[in-house]
Amino acid sequence: MCSSLGLFFGTVLDPRSVMALFAILLTPLMYLGCTLYPWSELSTIRWVQVLCLANPVTYVSEGFRAAVTPGHHLSLYVVYPVLAGFTALLLWQGMRHFRRRIGVLRPGCGHDQQAHKGKSKGTTLPATRLRLELHPAHLHPLSNAFAEESALF
Repeated sequence: MCSSLGLFFGTVLDPRSVMALFAILLTPLMYLGCTLYPWSELSTIRWVQVLCLANPVTYVSEGFRAAVTPGHHLSLYVVYPVLAGFTALLLWQGMRHFRRRIGVLRPGCGHDQQAHKGKSKGTTLPATRLRLELHPAHLHPLSNAFAEESALF
């Protein structure tokens, strides 16, 4: 579930806004995810307890807590199906956004009709290919020194 959550956030958000991801999304997810306290202890603040049920991290932490500690937890008959549902939903959305980001398009969607057909049905690859180019300014200074030193031998 956590990996599909990471895939979803990583493909939906702009890579330059990683700090906003931590400040705006992950901090409330952690604090409202019952990672620091059991869900059953929130019964005195009922609206926070209900709000925590909408957070997928609650089910992860309650599942872990039920596995290692005795006591009152969310029922595992609730935790497992909800985790499976959140995993499926976030994985589906993450893969959808990932395909959109890398440019894998479906035929007949009105996109590039000159695209090359992929091996699997229902996908096309764009005509342009991604080239990875490293500019010397992006390399670490020690890597250049190491390359110069190894050229001497």
